[in-house]
Amino acid sequence: MARVKKRGKVCSLFRRSNSISPTVAPKPVVERFIYKSPADSTLDECKKQLRQALQVAVALEFSTIPPYLTALYSLQDKSSDAYQIIRSVALEEMLHINLACNLMNAIAENNDQRPKFHGEVPIDKLSETYTINGPKKQVLHLPVSYPDELLRPILNGPRVQLMAASKELMQHTFMAIEQPEPVTPGQLQDGQVFDTIGQFYAAIEELFVYCNDHCTNLFSGQSKWQRTDFYFGSGGGKPIEVKDLKTAKEAIEQIKQQGEGALPPNTAYRHRQPYGTYNHYGWRSDGTYGPILGTSYELSHYFKFKAIADGLVPLPSVYPMLPNPSSDEFKNQDAKFLNEVFNLCYSLLVVALEKVFRDDDELYFSVVVTLMHSVFPALSTQLMQTPVLEDGDAKLGPTAGPSYKFNNIFEDSTGNISAVLFQLKEKSGEILENKAELSSPTIAALEGVNNVIDSIDEAISKGAQTDSGGIQTDLTKIEENLDEIIEDYSEESSESTIAALNKVQNAIGDIVEALKDQIAK
Repeated sequence: MARVKKRGKVCSLFRRSNSISPTVAPKPVVERFIYKSPADSTLDECKKQLRQALQVAVALEFSTIPPYLTALYSLQDKSSDAYQIIRSVALEEMLHINLACNLMNAIAENNDQRPKFHGEVPIDKLSETYTINGPKKQVLHLPVSYPDELLRPILNGPRVQLMAASKELMQHTFMAIEQPEPVTPGQLQDGQVFDTIGQFYAAIEELFVYCNDHCTNLFSGQSKWQRTDFYFGSGGGKPIEVKDLKTAKEAIEQIKQQGEGALPPNTAYRHRQPYGTYNHYGWRSDGTYGPILGTSYELSHYFKFKAIADGLVPLPSVYPMLPNPSSDEFKNQDAKFLNEVFNLCYSLLVVALEKVFRDDDELYFSVVVTLMHSVFPALSTQLMQTPVLEDGDAKLGPTAGPSYKFNNIFEDSTGNISAVLFQLKEKSGEILENKAELSSPTIAALEGVNNVIDSIDEAISKGAQTDSGGIQTDLTKIEENLDEIIEDYSEESSESTIAALNKVQNAIGDIVEALKDQIAK
């Protein structure tokens, strides 16, 4: 075994580029990371850098969820091929979060080294003068806010914004996020800047290999910290338990292949990746473009978005949503209230994810799945149908949208789920006390959220989330609550709102049936 060189240097696999012009910019410049071989550093520094790089990977994967979901819910036709394509990508990004967390937990020696979703995380081993929030500030604040520039220091990526779906958004932002590696990527060279997420993960893999070769107990994380029991809908891929170098490489490869597509040496882009279930997209016998049932391959994210950008998959009409929505710009009281409740639900999601992957709480089905399958679609769609102006036109716009802003009251908290639920129920209850001032669709959406949050709170207080039978009971209750909402407001709510709630109800019914099958086995 080769000796580790102890030169006392900071391991600079992601060292900043000195090629950036020193000219004065109107805002702080976020500098790109540069690859440097880990052989010039101490083992301890390399391990610290690997942990920080994996934390950035977790943040990177999570930061794609809000823009993808915003584009998804902006589509008025929820049955369209474009909707199904973007939805499949969002589901797979949730899987990537799981895989990145498993990678990080596999080498964690204590809870402080486990994944974080909110608060400050150090990146001093990745960049010397990272300045996203000011000069020489060597921390990343999570979760990121939008418009977001997290991608810039990694791969000179786009400024990620919350916008309604369009061909331009697919081409210039989503395809740029999922940009494939060069046809013949080759070995990363010393001093090379990263141009793709795939190269970023290749550098992480090299750190894994180097640390594993020079350390007898790199994979020291407890096995119970690995999560492989989650449901990701009909998206491709599966969670992997990371316990050694082999499984670490498998997890990284799955993230890379699903995102950009794998590239064998001396070949053109491989448009497909072998982690799909049944939704390979292509030209069907009837001349339409969409999922072909029964195939084991599916398009990588880049080529899914490219199919929409190129017009192969038509985009349906979208809601005229204000780009990068913010409550400060909403003059309509309904929009302000809906967005405030949405942001509390988003805060609940962030806190729950950290509790799941950092504190081993069994909150995935009872909180995360429930929010993403029922609350987010209903609230997002209603926001996008609510004019920004008090006397505005919902069809002409601009309409509101979810701002995905983490609530500051939880920023320094220990992630107490009960505290978040209490604030959420208190706020929605306070708003609903003034029903006379709200529109019927807004009231229906908020009461629906209240019922779902009550079900979540009940599940947590009873500890029902710790077994599949309890989860099944909770989801069945949510399904019944949605049925009541649909019946009560069928005459007052818009057809699209009722259709969205029906789809949510059907999705939850599918989950319940899947859990029944699991229990039966």
